Amino acid sequence: MRSWGLTFCYLALFCTAQVYSDCPDKCTCYGFAITFVDCVKAGLESIPQNLNTNVYAIEISYNNISSIPPNAFSKYEGLVRVELHFNKVEEIEKGLFSDLVSLISMNLIRNRIKRIEPGAFENLTKLNTLNIDHNVIEDIEMDTFLGLENLSSLSMDSNLLKIIKENSFAKLVNLTTLSLINNTIEEIETDAFIGLGKLQNLLISSNRLSRLDERCFDHLKGLSILDLSNNKIHVVGPNDFKFLVNLTTLSLSTNRIRCVHPDSFVTNTKLTTLSLDANSHIVLPTNESLINSNSLETLYLSKCNIRKLPSKIFQNTSKLDTISLHNNLLETFDQSTFSHLNNLNHLDFYNNPFTCDCRLGNAWKWANERKITISARCSNPPEYSGMSWKILNQTSCNSVPTVKGKEVGMIVTCRNYKYDYLLDPDEPDMALIPPESPEPQNVTPSEQNSQCPSQEPLKQMIEPVGGICSSILYVLVLESRTTGICHLGVANWLLAKLGASVKNRTQFWRCPVVPVTSLQAPSCPRSVGGTQLSRFEPRNRETAPSRITRSPAVIYGGSGWPSELRAGIPSHRRGLRSRGLACGSTGLGSMVAAQK
Repeated sequence: MRSWGLTFCYLALFCTAQVYSDCPDKCTCYGFAITFVDCVKAGLESIPQNLNTNVYAIEISYNNISSIPPNAFSKYEGLVRVELHFNKVEEIEKGLFSDLVSLISMNLIRNRIKRIEPGAFENLTKLNTLNIDHNVIEDIEMDTFLGLENLSSLSMDSNLLKIIKENSFAKLVNLTTLSLINNTIEEIETDAFIGLGKLQNLLISSNRLSRLDERCFDHLKGLSILDLSNNKIHVVGPNDFKFLVNLTTLSLSTNRIRCVHPDSFVTNTKLTTLSLDANSHIVLPTNESLINSNSLETLYLSKCNIRKLPSKIFQNTSKLDTISLHNNLLETFDQSTFSHLNNLNHLDFYNNPFTCDCRLGNAWKWANERKITISARCSNPPEYSGMSWKILNQTSCNSVPTVKGKEVGMIVTCRNYKYDYLLDPDEPDMALIPPESPEPQNVTPSEQNSQCPSQEPLKQMIEPVGGICSSILYVLVLESRTTGICHLGVANWLLAKLGASVKNRTQFWRCPVVPVTSLQAPSCPRSVGGTQLSRFEPRNRETAPSRITRSPAVIYGGSGWPSELRAGIPSHRRGLRSRGLACGSTGLGSMVAAQK
């Protein structure tokens, strides 16, 4: 048995030595009959001629082959794969590959090919994949691809094509993928794609197209994926994609699109994915849907410099599942913009300058209830900067408080977040309600707010707003630490103290929000109890932090205060100046800039 084993080994070595003696120098040959030859970086200047005629794959990449004679492959009719990338071939002449009748795949990437002579591939009836990327081809001549009736994939990326002429690919009747990425294409003629009835994927990104001929895609009834990204397209018209009835995915990202006609995709009833990313000048319609589509499921609108989402922007895209709005300029959003989208599961707001306030808190609650996944981070207020917007889960925000009889909701305390400056609610100077004053009454649990002061901290009745000292006595106008909006509120004991002197208080206290720049909103009365409400006029909204003292400053019980209110303030509090910072009161609602 041992003798037979040794004999078999010797025979195997002998046979192998005989076979591999025909392998070209610096090449590696595989298979018992040399069926695969690897001549990568072998320093070759021509196609090897001493190979076994049964070879089925040859890789001659990274060599110095600059020309290929007509009969270079005449011995190798069985070849199914040829790799000639990274050589110096300049021209493909007619008849060059005429003997490769079994060839299935050819790679000519990164040569110096300027011209392919018509009929060069004429006999390659079995060729399935042809890659001519990274050459210097400027023109596709008539009949360049003659004979390639079974070709399914053609790639001509990174050439110098400027115009795709009519009938350029007319003979490629079974082509399913055509890639023309990163050329210099400026024009596509009307019948450029005639004959490509089976084409499914067309990639024309990174070119110089500024407009689309309304009929250039007429013959692509089977097209499923179209990539026109990174061009110079300005307008998407209503008929540009009219005949692409099987289109499912369209990319128009990184163009110069300003206008998208809402009916541009009405006939594309199978369109599920649309990318409009990185169109920084796109104009969103204010009173109609951006797109009318009953099939669209995924929409990309990132990097479009969007500052606000119009309420009807997605009105006629009811099947949307995913919307990407990352890297825009949105500070907030209203859930009503998305509330009709019953299939919505994902919203991407990443890298928007969100202000995580109570208004956004309502959107968070809506998303949480709908189980919608939203990617978002806070930019403001500064204490939330960089945090996930899920922090809003810890910030309970009630509705804007209103007075019902003698009940009033909680008041949000103020933090000077504009200068990353936090007020200490426990400072003694913040407790301004006179000791003998009754505690607030009748505040229902539903009006409580975990982020707002409880009944006891309602004593903090006067606080600075963005560097502005506000003294409105016990009637509050506070800039919310979370909303940045002035909320109005009053304690029950104060309502009782004011009594009949506050007229029409119900209407006044139901005024929901007052802009921080003015108390004289159109829907709000201008006086309470006959006392004029002054306009909020800060001297300098951009006051530097160094000019703002840490402690709130107030003069209590100034001469301008109504007498019925002054009566409730202890004498030792009247006219008190806090740490060199004073606020006067020339009437209910007066505000003065706070400076050292």
